[in-house]
Amino acid sequence: MRSRIRRTLGRLVAVVLVGTLLTVAWLDHRVRKGFDDGHWLYPVRLLSAASEVRPGTDLAASGFWRELAARRYRRVSGRPLEAGTWTRTGHSVELALFEGDGPPRAEAGAKVQLDLEGERLVRIRSSGQGGLLDALRFAPQAIEGVFDQHFVRRPRLSIEDIPPGVVDAVLAAEDVRFLEHPGVNPSSMLRAFAANLRAGRILQGGSTITQQFVKNHFLTRDRTFSRKLVEIPMALLLEWHFAKERILEAYLATVYLGHRDGRAVHGFAEGARAWLGKELADLTLADGAMLAGLIRAPNIYSPSRHPGRAVERRDQVIDALERLGWVGREEAEQARRERPRLAAVPAAPVESFFARRVSREIENKAPGAFDLGAGVEIFTTLDPRLQRIVAEEVAASVPARHGAEAAVVALDPRSGAIRALVGGNDYGKSHLDRATQSRRPIGSLFKPFLYAAAIADPKANLTAATVLNDGPLQLGEGETAWVPRNSDGRWHGPVTVREALVRSLNVPAVLVGERLGFDQLARLGELVFSSPEPLPVTPAISLGAFEAALLDVVAGFAAFVVPGQVVEPRAIEAVHGPSGAFLYGSEPSFRQVGDPAAFYVVHTMLEGVVSEGTARRIGAAGLGRPIAGKTGTTNDARDAWFVGYTPSLLLGVWVGHDDGRPLQGDASSLAVPLWLAIARRAFAGQPVETFPIPQAVEVVAIDDKTGLRSEPACGPARPYAFLRGTAPLESCDGRSVAGSPSPLPPVERLRAWWDSALGGLLSPDGAD
Repeated sequence: MRSRIRRTLGRLVAVVLVGTLLTVAWLDHRVRKGFDDGHWLYPVRLLSAASEVRPGTDLAASGFWRELAARRYRRVSGRPLEAGTWTRTGHSVELALFEGDGPPRAEAGAKVQLDLEGERLVRIRSSGQGGLLDALRFAPQAIEGVFDQHFVRRPRLSIEDIPPGVVDAVLAAEDVRFLEHPGVNPSSMLRAFAANLRAGRILQGGSTITQQFVKNHFLTRDRTFSRKLVEIPMALLLEWHFAKERILEAYLATVYLGHRDGRAVHGFAEGARAWLGKELADLTLADGAMLAGLIRAPNIYSPSRHPGRAVERRDQVIDALERLGWVGREEAEQARRERPRLAAVPAAPVESFFARRVSREIENKAPGAFDLGAGVEIFTTLDPRLQRIVAEEVAASVPARHGAEAAVVALDPRSGAIRALVGGNDYGKSHLDRATQSRRPIGSLFKPFLYAAAIADPKANLTAATVLNDGPLQLGEGETAWVPRNSDGRWHGPVTVREALVRSLNVPAVLVGERLGFDQLARLGELVFSSPEPLPVTPAISLGAFEAALLDVVAGFAAFVVPGQVVEPRAIEAVHGPSGAFLYGSEPSFRQVGDPAAFYVVHTMLEGVVSEGTARRIGAAGLGRPIAGKTGTTNDARDAWFVGYTPSLLLGVWVGHDDGRPLQGDASSLAVPLWLAIARRAFAGQPVETFPIPQAVEVVAIDDKTGLRSEPACGPARPYAFLRGTAPLESCDGRSVAGSPSPLPPVERLRAWWDSALGGLLSPDGAD
């Protein structure tokens, strides 16, 4: 019996020992790898999209040389041999690439050659793999360094970078015996244990600086005994493997120092700037004591919310320094007399609104990613250059200077990738994201969708050349009567559908809405703009009398670039775990909302809006590329919108007051100039792109006055787009046009529709 008990106990002891050894080995691996990798600098890394430069780009105008320098590429004489160097000889540039740049799977130091004509890139050659490249790719960049439910800069620190008095203040405040203990301080832990035992719960931790670092970067912050049991061996292991100096440097680079106006502050470099407006090297003893005093309870001792407490706590740290003999009485007295000067609120990073969107998308699509801690990487869709341009132009815009808010979204219509997002003039003053969280009346932005639906519907019997009367109209009787009017207060008589949209006339839109049925328009609006609730079935819906978020509006306009399809916006490409494991990825997603050919027909009208209509300021600016778009101004000028686009970029602008007050201007004078300011910089030096014409569409010269085919005797003509077979057969002088195509039979019409939807895959030669 006794031998059996001994054997059982022996096995139990063996199991416990093996389990303990395995646990220690696992903790040891986690501590060594986590600290060596430096993931404690950025618990969750947020990365931009990769950037590309393509043939046709003007390298000087596009800022390519500045971007090259920003990515730490150095110009050298002679051939570049080391990764990150380049040289220029005549009309040729040779680059030795950093790892991750260039063609796929290129190694560090791989060579590419750029052939130029002046500053225009004409060819990209791969020296190693041979042949021509479609684009030169640059790896994603870290966005503001860190994402941990906030943006902060968190640079590495060296003890030499920090004034000695500041280091002493931290040790005096948090861990006097840091240089002596092996990672834990038994006497402090015993005092804390006795206090916690008397209280019946954990009130004190007795933690050393090493234990604090382990808790902050490897464990949860829950005050539990089980966490403490793991924290202690990890602290001992950390000090076993790494020098005290490195641990202290990591702690000073990352320790939490409270929130400044909604932004978390981590590390003494960030703390010096955020709280005191100084660089780390310029901190005085009093400054160091102030920041060191924050560590114990950052919110209680916040210099902005509780300045008296902050000074009292600072003086306690100075007293401790004097008591320890680390500073003399005179130096301590001088530090106590120093009056702290709080820094001005730092400007929020330009990516702040985009980061909030990423956070919400992660919560919906990859919940728990933030909980994985050190080493998580989130690859986003952001174009840092475009984001910076948008943020700067919004801040400098006329609306911002006159008290109105502006929001901007830039979207790739071919993939739904959000390239830039700004939800207001200043994230530091207001975190409300007006691009995604505010829903405002969209007004005339709905008209293009109305006309596309009507052109596609045979019962509506409508083309771009159909003539409608812009004159007085009353719907309903008595108190419920509604009389739509134009923003200019005038009537324009008979106009073609194209002219009605280009000039954004209201009565023709209502007449077309009647033809379609207002219930059908409500369903269309719900489908296109992802409405969370049914839209009102009223005549006013023809004029966009319903609300939508800017991001959803911009995504809806993708239907004019990828005809008939609305794209799902996305801010995240992929999420990788600490070991590089794939956790989540997104793919482009579209939903069909109408006939592709009909949407292309309306797209040609939207080109007219820019060239001669309500956004003609853009057409006159000479941006040198096809651009289409639509303005929108709601009742009493409470909202001003403009969404404009090229084949690869949708750019939407909203201007308004949060309380709905009228603006001092309309879309043409407020939203369009902001859009243009952004576009000038965004398109500078970029290759010109064109919109392909679907096979199911034909273009015919039309007389604007009559809506019939133009003849020389009729006056000025204009190209109009039609669904193939629906162009007028009669000329403006009353004659039938010989050789005019007859309407397509139903089967051929269906085939043409599919050809357009599938990019011509069903056509014999595959042409667009």
